[in-house]
Amino acid sequence: FYERIQVRCRSSTNWKVDAFNPWLLQSACQMSLSNLLTQVQRKALNKSPLLYFPSSCCAELPGGTWSEWTSWSECSKTCFNHVDDVGVRRRFRSCTPFNHTQSACDGDSEEQEPHKADGVLPVPGGWSAWSAWSQCSSRCDSGVQTRERLCDSPTPQHGGQSCSGPHIQTRDCNAHPCSVDGQWSAWTPWGHCSVSCGAGLQSRYRFCSSPRPSGRGLPCTGPHHEDQVLGCSKRDGGWGQWSHWTECTKSCGGGVRSRRRNCDSPSPEGEGNYCEGLGSKHRSLFTFDLVSGGWCEWSEWTPCSRTCGAESVTRYRSCSCPEPEAGGEPCSGEQEVHSGVGVQIHRQPCPVVTFCPGEMIMSHGKTRSYSL
Repeated sequence: FYERIQVRCRSSTNWKVDAFNPWLLQSACQMSLSNLLTQVQRKALNKSPLLYFPSSCCAELPGGTWSEWTSWSECSKTCFNHVDDVGVRRRFRSCTPFNHTQSACDGDSEEQEPHKADGVLPVPGGWSAWSAWSQCSSRCDSGVQTRERLCDSPTPQHGGQSCSGPHIQTRDCNAHPCSVDGQWSAWTPWGHCSVSCGAGLQSRYRFCSSPRPSGRGLPCTGPHHEDQVLGCSKRDGGWGQWSHWTECTKSCGGGVRSRRRNCDSPSPEGEGNYCEGLGSKHRSLFTFDLVSGGWCEWSEWTPCSRTCGAESVTRYRSCSCPEPEAGGEPCSGEQEVHSGVGVQIHRQPCPVVTFCPGEMIMSHGKTRSYSL
């Protein structure tokens, strides 16, 4: 018997097996190659190691044979500084070819896998199923929906890789425009009177802008303007009397005194103008700045405007020669104050009194009528 048989293939269809029993010629390409080799080893009659087959039979010749896997090697790491640190272990196998002319075995001759010294293998994470989509963040004008998934099917352990990819997804929703009902703004102030006196008209307005209607929203209801009829008037304002000078702001050295007047004699009404001029006066003064008031000369008597009947004539003088200033004393005597200035008024009958025609007078308890 032979421990090894060499097989040679011919390219032609004619073939023969040298020095073997003829029965092999009939079954050479019919039996499996493994059985054929067994039979060749058992039935060989001489020392010739050559066995010839046609090329069609040679295509069925097997490849090599793998040996059993070796045991796993030791872990490539012996020190782990972090819980996620992982080493690698390996195992091997060898290929025995059918003959020297055949290719190597199919598959890998080496395998490796992650490993830790304590024998606990890393577990990579896996995604859970997506959650249901959330409610839309807005009922109109393009809201957002979200859904999530968790890396817990399984959770990564012992240094296994975490899940890859996003854990949250978003999408647009409710893209249709919102519907907002309109609301009125506040009323404007009443406008100017349409006339300067007598019955006039005033108007005021409001606007549908708080907010404006949009989408399928309803417009504002009701009037956007109002009118009212009233007795309008126009009166310009007039200054009241000056107040007395205030006390000096300092007890010695330079100080300030002031006085005021109000635009209330009369107050302006309607379209009337406000008083012209200053409503206050201020003076810087020293002690020697005090000025006491002095009476001016009497004015001329007013003329008698009537040719008959009783009438009086008037003359006046004002306390403005000089006017009291900076706390000075006012003019002496009875006086009226007009626009902050003291005034004395002297009235007396006209020098000649005549009676008008038809005028009734009383004399000694009797009524008499005179005519010219």
